[in-house]
Amino acid sequence: MDALVSEHGGAVELEHILAGCGIKGIHRCQDWGMAVLSVRAEITVWARRHGFMLTTPCTGNAWYPLWDVTEVAEVIMRCHEELEA
Repeated sequence: MDALVSEHGGAVELEHILAGCGIKGIHRCQDWGMAVLSVRAEITVWARRHGFMLTTPCTGNAWYPLWDVTEVAEVIMRCHEELEA
């Protein structure tokens, strides 16, 4: 992903990656310079111009730069799989 991508573009790309990995029912809301993805009740991602803020029961709160969308997706997938087990 280009380092200059917007928070909205980052959220859309993350949503597409997760959907491609089989996670369905993701809810996205965007406005006022941020986007929020609700992956499931326990996993939420806020995308702002400074990066992603990820909240999961597996990692707690973690911050990632917008260009690191692949790492964010991998962390979400691992946690999602743990919660499904």
